[in-house]
Amino acid sequence: MLAYYVKKNKYYFLPESAVAMLVGVVIGGIARFSVTDLTLFSFSPELFFLFYYHQLYSRRGTV
Repeated sequence: MLAYYVKKNKYYFLPESAVAMLVGVVIGGIARFSVTDLTLFSFSPELFFLFYYHQLYSRRGTV
């Protein structure tokens, strides 16, 4: 959706990845100043590595 918006409005000087980062900064800033309990947004290493190892081992048989 971001790529569509960038191309539609002809923002050729701005890469799509920069737009995605700006959206993340804006949403993070809103969450930081509007939510008092940020434990919902904390990083969970167990969930991250569970997903990472699942993807790693599910592709192991295929090359």
